[in-house]
Amino acid sequence: MDQIDRKILSLLHENARMSVAEIGRTIAMTQPAVAERIRKLEEQGIIAGYKAVLSPKKLGKDVTAFVLFKTGNCTEFQQFISDAPDVAELYRISGEYNFLMNRWTR
Repeated sequence: MDQIDRKILSLLHENARMSVAEIGRTIAMTQPAVAERIRKLEEQGIIAGYKAVLSPKKLGKDVTAFVLFKTGNCTEFQQFISDAPDVAELYRISGEYNFLMNRWTR
């Protein structure tokens, strides 16, 4: 990964919907060259995916709660949480608790 890849990553991190053509204009590269670099970054797992960042407030979820959990069955707990629509993030942590959950509430 070189400085050009870092510039591409920075632009995509700022706006993942930026077109390949616009990235090319910004960093003075051709569209095919930028597309090839992005493809390689995806293949290497450096770009793991693209996502939409939601606004909890606009969704009517004005409170964000961080909750610690302790469980004896981590796999089952993770499956349970993956089905919960108000869970924004779940982190596996070390120490007394197993998980830190970020949840949106009304």
